[in-house]
Amino acid sequence: MASNQVDIETGWATLQKGIDKLVSFIDNNGVKPNPTESPFTADEYMLLYTTVYDLCRRGTETHIKELYNRYKIVFQDYIRSRVLPSLKGRKGEYLLREFIKKWYEHLFMVRCLSHIFFYMERYFVGRCFLPSMKDVSLDQVYQEMKGEIFGVVLSMINEDRDGKPIDGELVKSVIKIIMEFKLNKLDSYQEDFEPAFLDASGAYYDQKSIIWLRELSHSNYMSKVDECLKIESFKGSQYLHSNTVQKLLERVRFELVESRGDKLARMVNWLELGNKN
Repeated sequence: MASNQVDIETGWATLQKGIDKLVSFIDNNGVKPNPTESPFTADEYMLLYTTVYDLCRRGTETHIKELYNRYKIVFQDYIRSRVLPSLKGRKGEYLLREFIKKWYEHLFMVRCLSHIFFYMERYFVGRCFLPSMKDVSLDQVYQEMKGEIFGVVLSMINEDRDGKPIDGELVKSVIKIIMEFKLNKLDSYQEDFEPAFLDASGAYYDQKSIIWLRELSHSNYMSKVDECLKIESFKGSQYLHSNTVQKLLERVRFELVESRGDKLARMVNWLELGNKN
């Protein structure tokens, strides 16, 4: 039986050549959304798939665990050597565009390798209750870059509120990616982005309220409140989850009206006294 076992080093050498070709393909060609091209010929793909199959069927359990760990290391090395260096140091829209580019490249890499390692995913990963092989590589990028990425997105949203031109599709695309992150059962959008977005929106309207109360009459202020609520409802529906839009409107109303109740009441009293006089 031992003579029929597949040598892990020999098998991995074959797989490493395929992985190197995949990485080189991504580096040289880039990846567009929903790509149809493949870095492998049919024969190359079959060789890689068969190598994984043989390691799982004819290798020892130790071989299979080693194969799983090496798969994870492939992504960790890729993230460390290519993805993070390309993101760090970029600012503003340049960061977001590179983030989107690397996201599509990541999806492409995962798609290609998940086909090759499909048998191990089915045979070993699910049975041992390990993280899916599709999810092993995202955490490092997300944890290291989410603060900067969120900061750029929230800054652009505030610029839009101020009437400055922004790339709305860029913001929409990044938020869509954040919605797709599911790390260790963590909903990144709901647990991370939404609270940050609502807090930033609250801070924005808290400052605006101070200015508008100083500059506007009571009736004009309330008209401004209605205008803001309508704009936030319309624009928010373009890129936010519907539950977030409702929370946003409640937060805006709180900052502009409920938290300013005493000031608004005094404005009404002054207005009534002025009318009596």
